[in-house]
Amino acid sequence: MSKINRVRIGIEGHRILHPRRHGMAVACAALIRALVTANPHHDYFIYVDRPDDEGLLGQHPNLHLRALPQANYALWEQCALPVAMQRDRIDLAHFTSNTAPLYAGRPYVLTLHDVIFMQPQLKGRPTSYQRLGRIYRRWVVPKVIHSAARIITVSQYAKRGIVREFGVQPDRVRVIHNGVGAGFAPVVGQRPSSESHFLFLGSDAPKKNQDRVLQAYAKLCAGVPDAPKLVVIDGTLGTLAANLKRLGLTHLRNRVTATPYVSQKRLPSLYAGATALLYPSLVESFGIPMLEAMAVGTPVLASRAAAMPEIAGNAALLVDPTSVEAIAAGMARLAAQPELREVLACRGLQRAKRYQWKSAAELTAQLYENVLIRSGRLQLTPQLEAVS
Repeated sequence: MSKINRVRIGIEGHRILHPRRHGMAVACAALIRALVTANPHHDYFIYVDRPDDEGLLGQHPNLHLRALPQANYALWEQCALPVAMQRDRIDLAHFTSNTAPLYAGRPYVLTLHDVIFMQPQLKGRPTSYQRLGRIYRRWVVPKVIHSAARIITVSQYAKRGIVREFGVQPDRVRVIHNGVGAGFAPVVGQRPSSESHFLFLGSDAPKKNQDRVLQAYAKLCAGVPDAPKLVVIDGTLGTLAANLKRLGLTHLRNRVTATPYVSQKRLPSLYAGATALLYPSLVESFGIPMLEAMAVGTPVLASRAAAMPEIAGNAALLVDPTSVEAIAAGMARLAAQPELREVLACRGLQRAKRYQWKSAAELTAQLYENVLIRSGRLQLTPQLEAVS
């Protein structure tokens, strides 16, 4: 790079070292790994809440991990984090998980994945943790979004929501897509068998639409007795049994099973053995699991809603997520039509190649440097100034 000074960039990575990592944490860790290798001339200070005992981020001379133990996330973000960044003399901060300190004390970039927390609550049974998180975001985001130097989001769908909800100028919001992890690729020698299964990657969060998926699966089994079984990832047998009882579907207990949290290392082989991934969420700002399954060569059924058509293109079978009948019909097509599965698998492999963490890191680094130059914390070389 043609810049004079080496700058210090602080990245909030609170959740990335948790043993059960999902969406934002997976994305943040992947982005950090790509940034420190693609942009080695700057120093990256990563703020987490525990040591990196598993070596998730690797060893790099420009990577500095700062563990700030604090049980309460609000206190961690609003108090411990800005104090640590001040101590480390951070030039630019990147808050990656929708919220930021009210007093950051330096220029910052905010990644706002979506505005779901500002919208009417989806029908369902959110946990206490989910309710508290929603309240915290509704309190913080309107206060910090207008102070951010730039806002990153992950899809055009999410950008439209941010502009509409908060009234920010569109040119302040940059869309930088998530990527697909390097470990997601076709698994040689593994193919779905006649005893295969549908995968439903969705917790009890209302937006994941678990009730309709279970009801749709019941319709499928009523018409197709030998339909593939259904595996609910990130669930427990107890919770699944309770949901089946509540929905009057206890007759499906021998056909539906649940498996607890699955690590990123285990996911590729789980995708590869499936007839299809079911991802009919009510709302998603991106949908990393769709691309992970595509990269492995697994067909995907997804929603014709929110960001999913934008990200999946024609590489997924899109259905109305509010219609049990539509979800069931899509599952029936995938179960009965191997040629459709093959077409979707081929399209998915090509679609997933569009989303690379290296590209995301390069675009993020460019945005950092633009903000730093405008703030006067990064100077062009005299030669470049003369040319420009």
